[in-house]
Amino acid sequence: MNAVVTRAGFLTSVQDLGRTGFRQFGVSTSGALDSFALRVANLLVGNDEGAAGLEITLGGLQLRFEDERMVAWCGGEFTVQIGSRPLPAGHVAHLQAGDELKFGRAQIGCRCWLAISGGIDVPVVLGSRSTDLRANFGGLEGRTLRDGDVLLLARRPGSSPPVTGISSWTAPHDWASPASRHPSLRFIHGVDWNRFNDVTIQRFTCGTIESRGEIVLPHRKNRFGQADSALA
Repeated sequence: MNAVVTRAGFLTSVQDLGRTGFRQFGVSTSGALDSFALRVANLLVGNDEGAAGLEITLGGLQLRFEDERMVAWCGGEFTVQIGSRPLPAGHVAHLQAGDELKFGRAQIGCRCWLAISGGIDVPVVLGSRSTDLRANFGGLEGRTLRDGDVLLLARRPGSSPPVTGISSWTAPHDWASPASRHPSLRFIHGVDWNRFNDVTIQRFTCGTIESRGEIVLPHRKNRFGQADSALA
């Protein structure tokens, strides 16, 4: 059966655990930016951990389901509702045909990952269903979702849903909602690290981004943080 995208949100794409083994040919891995969050959400609804789900950036997604499904999401802090009922991160919801799932704007972090029982049934390209937004292939026609899109869902695993309504049980908090108001940005030294002088290195590694205000991203950017005309 299908899920209808009544509102696509800012930047929503189909992602799984990524496309490996093709970097030597210039093909990026793609896949969920937080693969652990997608794995947890998939396991909560009974999917294989690598099933394709939705990566939602900054919220705004609304879906209407055409049959019974189990759903769960993990990642940043969002306001998510089924009709008027809140669905917290890490909880499992049993949706009926006609139910609508709505993601509000991000409160902490900027992304979350939605798993739907059965997974999203888009074509496998080079071993993965992930969307490569720069190369425009994989996922749904190689692009982000648009209002009115219809997502084909694979057959639900198992014979009957393990919960009705919204589960009282949940995944551990740090698994389901790891976002922090004061995150640490970790990095590793690249091959050009020695090209930077001591002053530049100190400015980069000391203090906080908020206090310095030195890291500015383009207004329109892709998942790499680069300006991307393909989002227009």
